[in-house]
Amino acid sequence: MRDGFTDSLSFSLGLLLVTIGVGMLYKGDLNLNGQCFTLYTHSKAESSALLNFIHQLHKKTGMPKRQLRFVFDGSKDNYRITKEGK
Repeated sequence: MRDGFTDSLSFSLGLLLVTIGVGMLYKGDLNLNGQCFTLYTHSKAESSALLNFIHQLHKKTGMPKRQLRFVFDGSKDNYRITKEGK
């Protein structure tokens, strides 16, 4: 169960990671069953950026992460990840 404190702590930790410069900024364009999502994340590698995007999609859509990992397993051309800078 999530509460306001947990959400606030997660957000604060995310801001801390961004401000200390952990990883590169990645942009993800993901096509989920015809619906397009443009998401951003900081990560050290493209593979972990994809996992971050899957987590964000899970929060936005409510779809299980396991199902999203299957959809974005690389067998289809349904996502693009690009480096945006630091």
